[in-house]
Amino acid sequence: MILRKNEQVLHTVYHHFLPYVIRCIYFLVFASIFLLFIRFVVEFLPSYAFYLYLATFLIYLLVFLNMTFIYWLDKLIITNQRLIYINWISITNVQENEINLKSIQDIGSFEKGLVRFIPFLSHGKIVIKSSAYKNDITFEEIGKANKVRTFITRISEYDK
Repeated sequence: MILRKNEQVLHTVYHHFLPYVIRCIYFLVFASIFLLFIRFVVEFLPSYAFYLYLATFLIYLLVFLNMTFIYWLDKLIITNQRLIYINWISITNVQENEINLKSIQDIGSFEKGLVRFIPFLSHGKIVIKSSAYKNDITFEEIGKANKVRTFITRISEYDK
């Protein structure tokens, strides 16, 4: 991402921590169930125990690092001229979408979470539609989606 002339970053939006924590808990539950299965297999193949545990550990480590990198690297950058959405699909695959503030048609935000009224636990998604259909941005699992929507609405109205 290269900023244009006279362009300044106003705000950067990242994922909320709660969906990531829930995803990590699901991963740990699945990993422990699979580890019990590997332990059962090791009883029948004791000579391959080290290799089975090593392969299982490496696979778990790669999956966990992939989840963590995607959580940390996805972001919505709000500048004074445009919105830039950097979406990491995997460690080696990234998509960048951008929308000029002047071409924003509609902004929608949807809140969800365990307890929607407690900001610490609340997260949601924001949908930004532009005049070009392909450039629509949907950023899920962000904290304070309504505040982000209000902020983008204010700067896009100021820019017009």
